[in-house]
Amino acid sequence: MDNAAKNKELNIIINIAENNGHNKELITRMYHKLQQQKTNVPIERREQKWVSYTYNGSYTRKITKLFKNTNVRIAFKVNHTLGKILNHKQSINSYEQSGIYKLTCQECQQVYIGQTGRKLVTRYNEHIRSIRFNKNDSAYAQHILNRQHQFGPISQIMELIEVAKKGKLMNIKGEYQIYRHYKDNKLIDEQKQAKEINNQNSIFDLITTCINTPPTTL
Repeated sequence: MDNAAKNKELNIIINIAENNGHNKELITRMYHKLQQQKTNVPIERREQKWVSYTYNGSYTRKITKLFKNTNVRIAFKVNHTLGKILNHKQSINSYEQSGIYKLTCQECQQVYIGQTGRKLVTRYNEHIRSIRFNKNDSAYAQHILNRQHQFGPISQIMELIEVAKKGKLMNIKGEYQIYRHYKDNKLIDEQKQAKEINNQNSIFDLITTCINTPPTTL
């Protein structure tokens, strides 16, 4: 990396650090010390250290690349608390339910359809935890991280589509909602690709075909 690229990278890091309440001079010293270590000293296996930053889309993601080969790991935090995001009684009631839910990407407005036999707020926190710790273990987290899109508080991005309890009926209802949103071209690509691979001959396609096919006359 040339000096111009390093200076640009440093300015981005300083900007994010200051927005998170960190001292500019301290971050600059840490950066130069890290660059010196990467140049002169082989990196040994050390105990991992975690640093937390407020998630801010693509700029925040650049930080993770800087610390890729070090013992420092970056965790993202959201700019809201549980008390703020559960600010409506009606919302609290729905997020305490289990069933079929929808998560919306705040940037592209595409959606992820999921199902859970636990409280929706529990499942929401799992999706957000995957984003914060850079894990692609959910299609929604994969979408946010890979495309550097924005997510939001539960009251803005999560919706209970239908109350249901864990079991075969929930599975059918969940599959139907995925089918509906797939046909309307609203699914995030990460879930759409899985749908195309796993359900190429969906029972709902067959049902729709039967309904729309006029009866034959003898």
